[in-house]
Amino acid sequence: MAFIVFFIPFSVFAKNDLTGNFIKEVKMSADSEKDISTSIGISCPAESGSGRLLIKQASYDSGKTNGVFVFKDQEINPVKISLIETIFENGDFASGAVIGFSFTMPMPNGQFFIDLTKGNNVKAGVIKNGESDIKWIKCKVVIPS
Repeated sequence: MAFIVFFIPFSVFAKNDLTGNFIKEVKMSADSEKDISTSIGISCPAESGSGRLLIKQASYDSGKTNGVFVFKDQEINPVKISLIETIFENGDFASGAVIGFSFTMPMPNGQFFIDLTKGNNVKAGVIKNGESDIKWIKCKVVIPS
């Protein structure tokens, strides 16, 4: 009985790992160069960081990812993803254990970043041209509308 009580909440949580499912699809696309159609919603305390990531084809090569970030309430001006970078467990490239991706989008006066890792962890960041530090905020994953 204790096993069932433990297993049910764990299995429900695992199924709701939206970032884990998204990361799995993006990695599969980047590894195989195959098209996908996946998206994930992001809600940030600063509404300017909220929106949806939409990916049709992921690539590890700069400029070759076919995807955009659509800012909340600005569907007519999506921003193209210029780069995706793999996030490895404990920062250990040699481990090969991919736990997430960092997405970079150019902005008129800098760059916008979304970092997604397994377990529904997401943060958004911006850096202005000429500055050296990214300003990060913690966000939430939501089901895209």
